[in-house]
Amino acid sequence: MLEISSLSIKSILAGIGLNLLASIILSAIVAYKFAATSGILMKNKSEFQPAFQSSFNVRLALLAICLVTSFFMGIVAEWLAPTPPLVNATVCGGLLLFYHLAMVYLKPDAAPAWSRAIIILGVVPLSTLGGWVVGII
Repeated sequence: MLEISSLSIKSILAGIGLNLLASIILSAIVAYKFAATSGILMKNKSEFQPAFQSSFNVRLALLAICLVTSFFMGIVAEWLAPTPPLVNATVCGGLLLFYHLAMVYLKPDAAPAWSRAIIILGVVPLSTLGGWVVGII
């Protein structure tokens, strides 16, 4: 049975903070690379957003960023508070899952259904896997 006293708020906040910071930085790099290689100049901003959002390669890159940062979020959460095993990493994944479920409700057309399904099904297991990796090291 999970007790609230077994959770480490510090490690959960550090894991979510890492996820947020890494996602923002990596997404900005993807946007910069897309702008540099797509031929859409920054003076033509009205064409950039639709082209960026409809690019399959961008969708794959953003999906990979979400899943990889979820894995590292679990590593950080468990590394900072390794006892009890996997609890903090799983809680981080659950909080991230609630965020993505809220985004599905609030912005249903922001991403394709296949991308959202992979994210929703993958964030908790990958976060827990990251915590598990810390346990075997």
